[in-house]
Amino acid sequence: MTDHRVNWQEVAGLTFAPATDQLWRQTPTPFVARYQPLGVPLEFATNASVLAEMAADSFGPWGTPAPHAPALRLNFFLHTAPAAPDAPGRPTPVFRAQDDYFMLSVGSSLGLADRARGFGMAFITPDLLADRLFVQEGFLECLGLFLTTRHRRAVLHAAGLIYRGRAVLLTGHSGAGKSTLAFACLRAGFQLLAEDVIYLDETSSPLQAWGAPWRLHLLPDGERFFPELAAWPLVTQLNGETKRRVEVNQQWPGAAVPLAPVMGVIALARAPGVASAWQAVDPAALRNSLIGFGDQMGADALAAMHAATDRLLAGRVATLAVGSDLAAAVALIREWMDAG
Repeated sequence: MTDHRVNWQEVAGLTFAPATDQLWRQTPTPFVARYQPLGVPLEFATNASVLAEMAADSFGPWGTPAPHAPALRLNFFLHTAPAAPDAPGRPTPVFRAQDDYFMLSVGSSLGLADRARGFGMAFITPDLLADRLFVQEGFLECLGLFLTTRHRRAVLHAAGLIYRGRAVLLTGHSGAGKSTLAFACLRAGFQLLAEDVIYLDETSSPLQAWGAPWRLHLLPDGERFFPELAAWPLVTQLNGETKRRVEVNQQWPGAAVPLAPVMGVIALARAPGVASAWQAVDPAALRNSLIGFGDQMGADALAAMHAATDRLLAGRVATLAVGSDLAAAVALIREWMDAG
């Protein structure tokens, strides 16, 4: 409902509530909602309905926390900026992190998150908001999920699949085929926990994993395995790659599940032209793959990542060389999970 007491402003067809001071310290936030991404309460406040809609799309699937649960805070503002000289394309994004601080800027759009205080904010220009997907993933979700790592400190490089209520983590270097194999498993009745990033509380017992399972991204050449991919849109990700973006619950209702206990880890290797088969496990290589984001995290987060990896390596681990027959690889994973 529109608050008529706010002095609304419109720029480029976007309506928002402007600040009353030059530093934008006093900015009305008539749109406030509470979510729980990764199970962590987060209060989102904004001065524009379009940003509130984006937050509902990004964080809404995780549900809402208890009304009085202490929450992290993320303020998101649509704001005007002095006109800049015309330049082709979007300015180059700049991402920086130090200790518990995460910062990003794109032209006159800025974002900051302080994980220790549990607070983040962003100022987005109407020009940048024309690239809605970039703002949603690069600003809103990056800042929100960075804040949640205050409570989910172990951030591991792995996809997550769920079978009969338990999760298996699929790890491997970028390009190892995690998303392709995950898609094949979903077609065979598995559920998705995460596409590429797993979040854990390394102290939980049993070890529980969180993920953002709502979307899956595959390279366009995946259509040779899965013709149905052609129905999904092509998007440009933050790293510049073009992928098919699949809405998981639309493709397979109920297949996106954000939390599950972990039963084991499988490292993936490519084996083109031969049958999929199990290989000997290299614990050091598996560890390096799981903590692949370590150079982007603070010392406390890296310690948590190693602690979670220690627990995973003490459990069930395997290495699967994935051949051209994805159905055979899916069958091997199902058998492995049934045996556990």
